[in-house]
Amino acid sequence: MNQNKKFAQIRYTDAKIRVKTSFDHGFLREIKAKTATRKWDERTKEWAIDLSERQTVIGIVKRFFGTDVIQEKNKPPEERRKKQRPRTNGIAGSAQTALDPDYTVLHLLPSAPPKLVDTAYRTLAQLYHPDVNTSPDANAKMKNLNRAYDSIKKRLPNS
Repeated sequence: MNQNKKFAQIRYTDAKIRVKTSFDHGFLREIKAKTATRKWDERTKEWAIDLSERQTVIGIVKRFFGTDVIQEKNKPPEERRKKQRPRTNGIAGSAQTALDPDYTVLHLLPSAPPKLVDTAYRTLAQLYHPDVNTSPDANAKMKNLNRAYDSIKKRLPNS
């Protein structure tokens, strides 16, 4: 392999930008002068620099190695997107707004299966039952829970 070939590789971890390049005195001087959070990793032979200095590092790498030799691996954390699947198990998330108020009391979506309605009611009843919960509004919460549960059960098939 030709030792004089210039290369630069940038990859991202959760909190660092990691830069591996062919040796260049000018690049080394500039990295040391313009980055405060740099650390040389002897094992991987690369610089580890905080993501807050990402723009500075990319500018230095482009200046010394050009844009055609940079290989970026991974994307910066802010550019990574996690796929968010819609919740289909009937449990209401905080983003739900226009829900049936009875289902909201039980923290469920209207699409919740009957078994989940029963489970949610029992779980909340254990929390809010006045024999267990000593808060002053335990009676009101339990009455509201019972009203919502009865209303939902009347609407469910095979109730």
